[in-house]
Amino acid sequence: MYGTLHVDIFAQAAGIKMFHIPYQGGGPAVTAVLGGQMARTTSTVGSALIRATGANWSNS
Repeated sequence: MYGTLHVDIFAQAAGIKMFHIPYQGGGPAVTAVLGGQMARTTSTVGSALIRATGANWSNS
């Protein structure tokens, strides 16, 4: 099992096996998916949107 409850539930419902592979954080993992280095990841919406759209939501 993956180790994160929502991912475990999804994998069981879909009838697939997923494996946890540690990564350097959510942002770099999304970047790796967008760059074709990984097939999929789970992430927060904010982390994924920033990388997918190039948005900069900083206060500076």
